[in-house]
Order: sequence, then structure tokens, then C-alpha cells
Amino acid sequence: MAELERMLEEAVEAGQSGDLQRARKLLLTLLRKDNSKPLYWLLMSTCVDSKEEREYCLHNVLKLDPQNSAAKHDLKLIGSALPEENEELEGAELGDDWQTKEIAAPRIVKKKKVERAEPWPLSNIVAAVAAGLLLILIGFRGINEGWINLDGDEEATPNSVPGVLISPSTSTSVSSGVTEVAQATATLEAVATEVVIVEARDPSDLIAVPFTPTPLVVVTAHPDSPTFSEALAAFQLGDFGQAIALFGLHLASEPNSADAEYYIGHSFLGLGDYENAWQSFSRSIALSQQFAPAYVGRAQASQSLERPASDIITDLNSAILLDNQLMEGHLERGRFYLLQNDAGRSLSDLETAELLAPESVEVQALKAEALLALKDFDAARIAGERTLDADPTRLSNYLVLSEIYFELGEFNAVLGLMQSYLSFEPESAQGWELLGAAYFELGENGLAVDALDKALSFDARLGQASYYRALVYLNDGQSSAAIPWLGVAIDSEASWFEPRIALARAQLLAGDPGAAFFEANVSAALVENDAQQAAFHFWRASALEALGQADTALGDWISLLALPADSVSAEWIQIARERTIGP
Repeated sequence: MAELERMLEEAVEAGQSGDLQRARKLLLTLLRKDNSKPLYWLLMSTCVDSKEEREYCLHNVLKLDPQNSAAKHDLKLIGSALPEENEELEGAELGDDWQTKEIAAPRIVKKKKVERAEPWPLSNIVAAVAAGLLLILIGFRGINEGWINLDGDEEATPNSVPGVLISPSTSTSVSSGVTEVAQATATLEAVATEVVIVEARDPSDLIAVPFTPTPLVVVTAHPDSPTFSEALAAFQLGDFGQAIALFGLHLASEPNSADAEYYIGHSFLGLGDYENAWQSFSRSIALSQQFAPAYVGRAQASQSLERPASDIITDLNSAILLDNQLMEGHLERGRFYLLQNDAGRSLSDLETAELLAPESVEVQALKAEALLALKDFDAARIAGERTLDADPTRLSNYLVLSEIYFELGEFNAVLGLMQSYLSFEPESAQGWELLGAAYFELGENGLAVDALDKALSFDARLGQASYYRALVYLNDGQSSAAIPWLGVAIDSEASWFEPRIALARAQLLAGDPGAAFFEANVSAALVENDAQQAAFHFWRASALEALGQADTALGDWISLLALPADSVSAEWIQIARERTIGP
């Protein structure tokens, strides 16, 4: 496998440097070893000489991966129809170095050879070369980042994105976003004209009504042990050191007291001593294997100790199997799934927990996060507002609720929450980021820049702050200055459409239509709604026209006009109509 990865990387490097002959030979070797990899066929399609060969490769991609958007877009680009389901394709005359017997299309019956096609028109060759560079670089990035898997398994979500895609024709490199951002910032005038001022406050100022803490999970009577009662009182007061000592004394006289070990475990959790907490919960389980709360406690300790996820979920499942009415079991399993980015399962557990404890602030807070992740913003808002109403001292909820308001387009509400939140947490990078983004959406560019710069001073790799910082530059006509900021935004989330298409826009305005075409094509696979589809078609068509490919761009203009009118700006509709039917 290491040899295949090395060979694939060499093929990509050859393609990037323009040595398509070497790239083709390397990919040919890979296809001889395994012709069932869609990526190999996709990359090979960028190295061949004729439209016929390119079409053959792309059809093979779709044979193996019918939903492959890159292959579909490229077939449309060269004016070829998509293959019909179960269509048997005729083999192409692929040239001597192809050795077609060794790399026959997977499960495609080759009926006969056909005559070699006439040379492809020059206009289409230019577009194809640009698209070829696109696909080579997509493959290279996908392999390095993990979202393209050489084994053909499901796509993996990268934990981090090591770099920004670079087109060979890109005049301004964005491969190391943070460095260029620092340089751009040092050489350009500040855009901010106003200063955001937030006065510091004490969190106790938030308390308007008495807050009722969550009741104890386990309340057991030990009438013959006043020490246990004293220990429980110390625990409830948060005097965890005293609680541990007193529960220890109780265990000296009642060594089989599983609940005492359980409370010692929670006391250690309160002190941040997770290893001793884990040991105490384990002793509690050993004393009573049917004691469900102890499994929940051990799962909490395991999570803090970063023990294997399998250990954590086993304990949580055990707790719920032993006691399906244990609210804390569903609550913690919901939290676990949320941390594992499985918001659907998380919400299921949290809804069960809500039925068992309708007034629990913790349940509502986590439910708001799960619904936000699932993009059910209206329901998330209800849960988030319930949390804030019940416990205004829970500062983390200000961030969650602000994210929800932002998604709903309620930017003034974001301003109000973040002004309050930052008065208590003045060094919160995420807080300043949300504040700056809201100011930008409200047209307050000066205040936006001040807030965004403050956010980036705390964390230079903030994706949203970098994205909005770039938009400020774009709006100010400084497209070259926007490019490195967009590189940081793309680094932060590989599947985020908006910075990718904004990069295409910036590169086009900076005079690099080849790079713009490249980035627009990359964004195609990230489109999720009609508005994004409109942006993709508009900027790709604009890039193609700048490359002298007006005929090729016509398909994008037609596609733009076919979208629902409310997803396309009036200006773009007018431009598309002029391109298709004239002024």
C-alpha cells in the first residue's frame, strides 16, 4: 500500500509540473495493479490525448462510482452525455502505451474497437487541460487529507487540513495561509474605522433568579452511619476533599457500600483527579455490578482520561441496559455521541433524557448543540433559549445560541448576546469571531474588522474569521489581499463551499482566470443548495469566458437560468440572459 501511495503521489507531482507523459505511465502502472479504483481512472482522464480517451476514462469512473460529481461535471464540460444505467461501453483505441488488455474497464464488455476520433478543437483542449490540472490536484489533496481513500472505503473526515490547493497558474500562492495573511496584514492599510468596546463584568451580574441545581442521582439512607450523612452534606456543598475523607471513614465500617465509592468517584471528578475517579467508580461496580450510575460515572472519567471510545460507550450502554429510566445515562450517551459528531444518535438520547427530566438545563443545552449540528435551527433556537432563560450563568450557551441566531439571519440578536458574553470572556476567540461576522452581515465593515482582528489575535487559524476578513478585502476591491485569508478558511474546513467559491472569485478579479476555473470546479462537489449552485455556475462561467472559452461557458449560463429565481440574484440573471439570448 505504501508503494501505491508513493506512485500515486509521484503521478500527481508529474501532472502538477506539466509532465503528463510520466503521469500517464505511473497511472497506467497503478491501473494494471487495480482497475477498480475510481480515483485512478479520474486522474488518467486528465493525462490522455483525445476526447474519446477522456470520455472512456470518465465513464469508467461513473461505472465504479455513479455519484462521482467530478466525472459528471467533466463529461458535461467536454460535451459528452452521461452513461445510462447498466450501459455496456465500447472500448476506445487508447494507444500502445495503454495496453488495454491489462487495464480493461471494470466489468465493462468491450464489443469492438472504433476508429480514432478527429483531433479535438483547440478551444476544448484548453478547457480540458485546465480541468485536468484540477482533477490531478483534487486527487493529491484528497489522498493527503484522507477524504479520498486508496482502499475504496467510505470517505473519512480529516481532523485537520495541512494546506491549500495550488494551481500551477496561480500567481499568488496560498499554500501556507497564515504566513501570507501576516504579510498581507503588515503591508496593507487597516480597514477598520471604528473600535468595538466591551466593558468587563462579573458573571454574578447575570443571576436574576435563583438557580436550582440538578438533584443528586443517588440518594441512599444509612441511618446507622452519621458519617455518611456528613459526607453527603460536604459533597452537596462542593467540599470534595472533606467528602472523600468522610466517605472513606464510612467505608472503613461498611466496606461493601457501593454508593460511598460512587460518591468518592464523583468527588474526585469535582477535583479534576480523573484517574482516582475512574478507580473509585470501578470499585463501586465491583461491589455492585447492577449499580447503573457507577457505569455512567466511570464513562465520564474515561472521557476525561481520553480512554478508547469503545470503553466509554460500553459503560454507557451497560448503564442504560441496567436502568433505562436513568436520565443521566441517556444524557451522557447523548453528550458522547455529540463529541463523536453523531448528532442524530445524540438527539435521540437527549430526547429520552428530556422526557425523564423536562426541566434539566443540561439536557436543553446539549439538545441545542445537537439540533444546531443537524441544521434544525428553529428547534435549536427553542432549546437554546430555554437554557439561557433557566441558567443565565451558563456562558457556553451564549456561543451556541449566537451560532443559531447567526444561521437564522438574526444578526442583531448575535450582537446583543456576544456583547454580553465578551464582557465576561474578553479573550474568547470564538466570541469575537461571531461578533465580527455579525457586524459584517449588518454592513458594519469597520466594526467587523476590529472584532475579526481581535479574534484572529487569539487564534490565527479561525476559519470563519478568516473568511469574513477576506470578504472585507473583496468588498474593498483588494482581491489579492483576500486570497491568503481564504486559504486559512479553506484549511479550517475542507467541505466548506463559500470560501472555496470566494477564492475563485478573488483569483478571477486578481487576473488569474485559470486558478479561478480550478477553484470553481473544486467547489462543485461541495454544493448543497440552489444558491450555492448558482454561485458555482456564475463564477465558473465567468472564469471560462476570461480564458476565452465563451462557448464552453454557455452551458453554465443556461444552468444558472434553470435554477429557481429566488436563488439567483437579479444581476446574475441579467448577465446570464445576455450571454444566452443577447442584450
